[in-house]
This record gives sequence, structure tokens and C-alpha cells, in this order.
Amino acid sequence: MQFLDFITSLAGEGETALIVKQKPNKNGEKHADGAVKCSWPAYLPSAWKPGHAWYGNTGAFVVSRFKDGKPSASAANADFVIVMVLDDVGTKSEVPPLEPTWKMETSPGNFQWGYVFSEQPTAGEFSAAIKAIADAGYTDKGAINPVRNFRLPGSINLKPGREGFESKLVEFAPEREYTLEQICEALQVVPAEADTARVRRVALEDDGKDVVLAWVRAQGQLISERNPEGWSGVVCPNAAEHTDGNPEGRYHAVNRAYVCLHAHCCDWDSTRYLAWVAAEGGPTCAPGLREELLAQVMGDMRAKIAPTEAYPDAAAAVVAEVDRKELGRIDKAGWYDRFAYVMTEDAYFDLIERRVLTRRAFDALYRHVSCKSIHTGGKIEASGCYDQNRQAMGARVLDGLTYAAGESILVAREGRVYGNRWQDARPGTAVADVSPWLAHLHRMVPEDYEREHLLNVLAHKVQHANIKINHAVLFGGNPGSGKDTLFAPFFRAIGGSALHNCSLVRTEEIASQWGYALECEVMQISELRQAEAKDRRALENQLKPIIAAPPEYLTIQRKGLPPYDAVNRVFVVAFSNERAAITIPSDDRRWFCLWSDAGRLAEREASALWSWYQSGGFEAVAGFLAARDVSKWNPAAPPPMTEAKAIMVQTGRSGVESHLVELMERRLGEFAKGVVGAPWHALADRLSGSVASGVRVHQAAIFAALKDAGWVDMGRLTSTEFKTKKHVFAAPEMLALHSKSDLRRMVEDAPPGVVGGALRQVK
Repeated sequence: MQFLDFITSLAGEGETALIVKQKPNKNGEKHADGAVKCSWPAYLPSAWKPGHAWYGNTGAFVVSRFKDGKPSASAANADFVIVMVLDDVGTKSEVPPLEPTWKMETSPGNFQWGYVFSEQPTAGEFSAAIKAIADAGYTDKGAINPVRNFRLPGSINLKPGREGFESKLVEFAPEREYTLEQICEALQVVPAEADTARVRRVALEDDGKDVVLAWVRAQGQLISERNPEGWSGVVCPNAAEHTDGNPEGRYHAVNRAYVCLHAHCCDWDSTRYLAWVAAEGGPTCAPGLREELLAQVMGDMRAKIAPTEAYPDAAAAVVAEVDRKELGRIDKAGWYDRFAYVMTEDAYFDLIERRVLTRRAFDALYRHVSCKSIHTGGKIEASGCYDQNRQAMGARVLDGLTYAAGESILVAREGRVYGNRWQDARPGTAVADVSPWLAHLHRMVPEDYEREHLLNVLAHKVQHANIKINHAVLFGGNPGSGKDTLFAPFFRAIGGSALHNCSLVRTEEIASQWGYALECEVMQISELRQAEAKDRRALENQLKPIIAAPPEYLTIQRKGLPPYDAVNRVFVVAFSNERAAITIPSDDRRWFCLWSDAGRLAEREASALWSWYQSGGFEAVAGFLAARDVSKWNPAAPPPMTEAKAIMVQTGRSGVESHLVELMERRLGEFAKGVVGAPWHALADRLSGSVASGVRVHQAAIFAALKDAGWVDMGRLTSTEFKTKKHVFAAPEMLALHSKSDLRRMVEDAPPGVVGGALRQVK
């Protein structure tokens, strides 16, 4: 349709015209006047088909604002108006003295006159003008919205008494176009001053500095980070009364609200929860909106108000640094130094704050900036303006993103340049007495060599963000003994009060396909444990590529966004209340295991220690770790063996594996000769007779036991008598006593005293 094509062409770059379809409800409901109740969905112009009640719309709609790409003729999606349409001309409204671009007969004797703008006005400018025009009698006073529907040719009139009249384009002069000022002058109306203000919802968001949530996290009582509504999952103080076993309550950091939906917790409101926090040694706070958040938002709003001679901006020097970071204040000329285009993301990387702005976010942030196309001269969105001028202005183009702890904002890799999302969040330090923390450390880790190694690990991570510590720390102990309290200053020394660059994950989240938890310097696993040996071994395998490098890179999978590679510098700290938290092989090089026999930390002692932390202790411990000499400590070396690790190696085995290791170490049954060989399925069948009825020995259990017992894999051996190669394992001392040929011969003889296989049963 020629007319619709013309209307469509009026939208600027990055914008579109929309058409709206009047769709009667399927149930045939009607209004009091007899009109059929309808819905009004919006469509792109290409969706038009003859035979329906179609309307055009006066607005120019920004495509990037459509939610999930679905067209919406909402006023919030349009900043400019492409046409003015006057209604009921010649019947209810006066005939304007200015000929329009088109005349549309909408019902017998009723007309709409449409005027195309040569320079499209803003929605605010249009609103002021159309109100004045309506007051002068030239259009229906109820038809003064900046985004308003108008009839298209062939549109069927569904109003009662219109008999399905099809709109007729009776006059069309596309060469007629006017400015808003020309129309107002011809109609002799004077618009009021345009109202450019818009009512906007002010959303208060948590800044990550809530002291209550920080205390909850440090106590190990944070179950889940905040959801899109701002609620975080926390351990309910009344969790012992939860009959479903779920300990979770909900805490909102913005207004310090607490709620637990369990039936026994109806009286646990925000006031009681915060009183409990204070009684447990946490900060003393009252429920309600955090004043500092409101002050911050109001301060930002105030900063946007231009100073006048009567009200000068006396605080300009104070807020200069804030202005530097407030992206919305950057003028167009500053875009090209501040932002780099990221090809893999089709987005913009902030070279100061190291965050990514999507194209849609960039457009929204700079919608107040007037942008014109260098090709057509028409108005365009801010992102299009940046793209068109990027090369001429010398702006950077990045191949992609990365997370590389300790590196500069731009990271080169194999000739490509990436934007580094990591930003150092280490807070200020202090040189002060740290004896309260060291006393607690000595209480938790009494062994000198274990304590020294732990201090070296923590100090090295604080000092060298860019170096991988090639093993993890697993700290176990009794519940409530103070494990989280011990490590709280370390996490603060890495990420400040908001714990930036520190991720908190639960055991079940480790296998998640999403890699957000890998975007960190330190990964804290709050409660490491698995009930079954096979699950503990699977967990250990899942953690291997995170704990040690290689791999040099970890892939960050993101929902709805392309993945990217982060440099593997993650340091893992895991806590557990279980001796057998994970299955660790006897030759492991990845875990430094500690177990504390300390009892529950007394409430008075915990309160005193946390009070010291909050009155300068955090900064003092950070300074202590930053100053410790670790120049001779090797972060790539395997950690020392500890008693806790030896016990974990032993207790982490399944019952079958422990039984097999005992047979190997005592040289009993099949292992009496100190050598065993394939076929392994046959050996597994014979060994099944020595375990409890109904329990089967699998080949994987044999290999795991051989490894833990220290037996040596000899590979496939032959001898003069036995030409067929056979896979053989031998006890370590056998290698000095026998040749490979001897070992091959020995596996052909039945072990002494074994007939049919059964030695004893393991219950």
C-alpha cells in the first residue's frame, strides 16, 4: 500500500512506524454503547493485510526499547512524533485554514486530516501544541496524545451504526510537509511552554554495602545471593523449628526487611530478626529504608540540576570524582575516549569502570543527547552515532571480553585485544596490632607448619592477584567453631566490604552450566560435602580444572550472552563440618586440608572479635597480609601433607575401596604376591566374594584402591613363556626384587591360600 509505505518511511534510523489492529474479543462482549470490546495489539508495518480494522500511529518508536523484540505502541517507546492527525474535521471540529498532507474519510461525512512534519517535534513539544489546537476547536479534545492511532485506507469501522465502513483516502499530497511552528502559526494558536519533564520511577538498589548482609555472609549464613526483587536467602534463626528441613528465610538489604514463610516463624518479623543479629554480635540496625541509599539517589538527582546565579553549585569540587564516574554526564565528545566497541558482544566497554553497556543501555543512557546520521542527516540513536564516528574519532575496538585478575584494563592475547572485566577492589590497609586475629588463628590451627602455610597462602593471594595459587584450602571443623570468622578479614582484604571478586557457591552449584561464579579471584564453597563416595569423587573431578592450572582459561557461560574465556587465577577456599567432605587420592597435589578440633566459639569472644574487626581490625589484618614476606614461597608447589588430609584420604573411600586397600597393604588374598594383573573383570568377580552379600566389586574400585595403596602401574608386560601382553600392577617394593618378566610370570600363578576366592566379608 503506497500510503503505508510513505508513513513507514518517515521514521528515523533506529526507529519504526507501527500499525495497530483492532481485534474484537472472541466472546463477543460489548460496551454499554453497544461497541464490541476489543484488544489493540501493535505490529510492524509489514504485517498489514487487507480486510481488518487497521490504524497507523503518530509516534516514531525506538526499536531497541521493544521488550524481547515485541512491538509496543507505548508512549515510553517514542521520543518524537512523525505526523499530526486532526479528528472529525468538518463535523465536530473546525476546518483548518491549512491544507493537510492527506484527508481520510473514516465514516460517511467524517474526516481525519493528517499533517507530515518536515522536522519531527519531541513528544513534549507536540503535546503542548495539540492541546492548543484542540482548545481552538480544530480537533477532538480527547485526541491529544503524542502517540495516537489514526485510520489507514481500507480500515473497517467497527463502531455501531457504521455498517463496516471502509476508510477512504480522498486526498493525498505527500509533498506537503510542515514544521510544528508553521502549523501553529497557520491555525493562529500559541502553545504553552513544552513540558519536557517525565515522571520516572526511582528504583533504589542495594549498593552491596549493607553491614547486616555483610555480617550474615561472614557468618556463613548466606544461602543465596539476592534475586531480581532484591531478596537474599539467609539461615532463619528459627530454622530448628522448620519441619521441611529447609532453613531458609529472606532478607532485603535495601529496607532491611526480613520474612520467613514457614508456619512456625510468623512472629519472626524484621524487628526481631535485626535484634537477633545484634544479640549474636552483629551490627545494630533498625528496619526500614536505608537512609544512605535514599541520600545517594537524591544526591544524584540534585547533581543533575544545573546551578544558577541564585543557587550556585558550591559542592562542585566535592562531587568531581562522582561526576567522572557518572556515565550519563559524559558528553558526546567524551564517548570515544571512555568507551570501546566489543565485537563479540555488540556492546560498549567502559574503559574506566570496566563494565559493559549493551547497545540498548547505551541508547537509554544518552537519549538526551541529540544525534544525527553522518549519512542522511536524520536523527539516530546514540549507539548508531558512536558507530558511525568511531573510526574518525580514534575509538578502540575490542575483540572480546575477559576476566584476568591483576592485569590492566586491556589484555593482549595472541595478537587480539580484550576488555578486562576485573577491577581491583582491595581496600585501604592499616599498620596496627593484629593479635586478636592471630590468637583466633592459633586457636583454630595450633600446628605451626600448618599455620605458616595458611598465612603464606592468604598473604600471597592478597599481594599477587595475577599469580595462580595451584592448590585449594579445605578447612574443616566443628559447627560454630569460628571458621568463617577466621577467614572474614581475608575476604575483605580481597574484595572490600562488598566482597567484590569473591564468589560464594554451594556444593550443588559447582556443576552449574553457568560460569558466573568463576568470575572471581576467590571462590568460597560454603559447605563442601557429598554423602556417597562416588559423588565425592565426582565433586573432586569437577573442581580439578578450577583449583589448578592448566587449564589456563575457564569458559564463562552466560545466559543469553556469548561466552568468554577468563584467565584461570581462581583460588578456592572450601569449608566443611565433615571429615569425609570429598574424596582425595593419596597422591593428590591440589588440596591443603586443615581440621580444627576447636569447640564452639563463645558468643562473648565472637562479639569481641567482630567488634574489633569493625573498628579497624579488617584494615589491620589486610595490612598484615599485604606486608608479610612471601618472596620465597612457591605458589605452584604442592601443599604439605597434613593429618587432616591423611584422614580425609582414608575416610573418603567407599567401604569396598577401604577393604581392598587393606588387602593390598596386608598382602592378603589376591594381593598376597604383591602383584596383580588383567583380566580385571575376572579379578573383580573373585574379589566380590570377599565383600558383603549383594555388594559387587567394580573395576573402578580396584584401580582407585591400587592408586591409594601406592601400587605401581607397570603397563602391559610379556615374558619368554607368556607372549600375550597383560596389564600388571605391582607393590612398590616388588620393583627392586623382580624384573618385568618375573612380574608377568607371577600373575599367572594363583595366589597362595585362595580357593574360590572368599577371604572374609566386610559388613
